[in-house]
Amino acid sequence: MARDAAQSDGWVISFGFSQPVMTCPGCADGRGPVLERGTCRRCMGLVNTESMCVYCLHQNEPAQDGED
Repeated sequence: MARDAAQSDGWVISFGFSQPVMTCPGCADGRGPVLERGTCRRCMGLVNTESMCVYCLHQNEPAQDGED
């Protein structure tokens, strides 16, 4: 179930040496790895002022007042 959820969010799951290998959406699309951690719920990347992740391009909901 977790694997299906990750794949539906753009993560690529493959197997190497009998262990699963997870590739983030940005790397899978050729934009590179997440270098700055942020609040993107999809890949944990940095979200810009327009609430879009700069790594996986996922549109995040704007933070509500009082949320961390």
